[in-house]
Amino acid sequence: MRTRLGLLALAISALILGGSWWLVASHHVSLTSAGSPSPPAADRLPPCRDLSSFPQVPVQDSWRQVVTDYFAAKGMLVTEITPTATLLDVAQQRVGLHRCLYADGGEGAWTGSVPRAAIAAVQVGVTHDPYPVTGGSFSFLTLAGDGSTWSVVAEGTGP
Repeated sequence: MRTRLGLLALAISALILGGSWWLVASHHVSLTSAGSPSPPAADRLPPCRDLSSFPQVPVQDSWRQVVTDYFAAKGMLVTEITPTATLLDVAQQRVGLHRCLYADGGEGAWTGSVPRAAIAAVQVGVTHDPYPVTGGSFSFLTLAGDGSTWSVVAEGTGP
């Protein structure tokens, strides 16, 4: 704790004095009550999950409409929506950075985009008119629902 306060004080001092300091901390070790180091944070990360392990559900008409409207607002036509959607774990897809641990010990991370008010989320594959700059014509859309309405909360080229 004392080290963290010292680093914070150093950073604040640099800002006040007009210095251009970059302070990067990538790892810290906490001490247990016995004075020995606790395991690194990576040892306590949840295992990474492959999206293929999530349930697949038929795409609902309301999701099709949300997807179609989303691309129509961009002046683009949808040519195909996958017949199934991936049912996402809402808690694992909340807004923010989520870290996990691969079986080989490597760390992974993803950014969630599902707002707190959502009670369900799905990921849908969509083929659409190509984007002008990239030419990309396939996207994964994450839709979140609050029980009455669905909306697009993320778009990406990979699941």
